[in-house]
Amino acid sequence: MPDCAHACIQIGGVLAERLVESLADEFFVARLGMEWGNPFASAPEAEVAVRGAAALNAPLTLMAFDAPGGKFEELEHFCVANGLAFKRGDDGHPSWQETVVLFQPGMARPREWAGSKDDYIPQLSVDEISEHLAAGTLHDELLMMAAAAHFEVPIVIEAEAEAA
Repeated sequence: MPDCAHACIQIGGVLAERLVESLADEFFVARLGMEWGNPFASAPEAEVAVRGAAALNAPLTLMAFDAPGGKFEELEHFCVANGLAFKRGDDGHPSWQETVVLFQPGMARPREWAGSKDDYIPQLSVDEISEHLAAGTLHDELLMMAAAAHFEVPIVIEAEAEAA
């Protein structure tokens, strides 16, 4: 079994109704749940969670004690492919430090930072700050880090338009 870590993911954005079941399947396969140590018992239970978050106009927050590599690779790929925003954080492992990852539609790829354990706040090293200062990108980087730290993108289920 690969090295695993505690990890949490928040997902938001516009989700087509036809993808709700597929997203719920991803949660079930990844053994995610809405509470630590309590994965969804079935894909339909996960679908209820998706619809519940949408009804609350909130991001969907899910977690797992044993995420391989501290990631949810297939789920993250699904989110990127379907234009869903996400923030993922992990608690690290002896072979890697804690990380925070943010993806928002329009980004070429997810952005990863070192992160704080438990509250999943992105961090920059002194060298990274110096590099961003030299490149004139520190302000944009800090804005992206703030978006990750305060991820508030609600999940919205969008009904398909009927064919004419």
